[in-house]
Amino acid sequence: MGTLGSAGPGTAAGAGLPAWFLWWSDWAEGGLLCAAALMAWALALYVATRGGLRRVPVVTAVSLALLSVYLLGLGLAAFTPER
Repeated sequence: MGTLGSAGPGTAAGAGLPAWFLWWSDWAEGGLLCAAALMAWALALYVATRGGLRRVPVVTAVSLALLSVYLLGLGLAAFTPER
């Protein structure tokens, strides 16, 4: 196990968490972001299928789809190694 200050900047060590908790924070963050991307994608599909071809539902569905792509990128980046 590492010490409290062994992780780099921008990690959970800066927040004062113990070193054994650092692996959980990265996996939890990635998992939550991927789950949020899945929920945003499901909401985009729901809005697209229920809203019809009017302007507001189409713009909303497209923006939710883009948000889900962004969240998925953040979630997958949390799983990459630090170095």
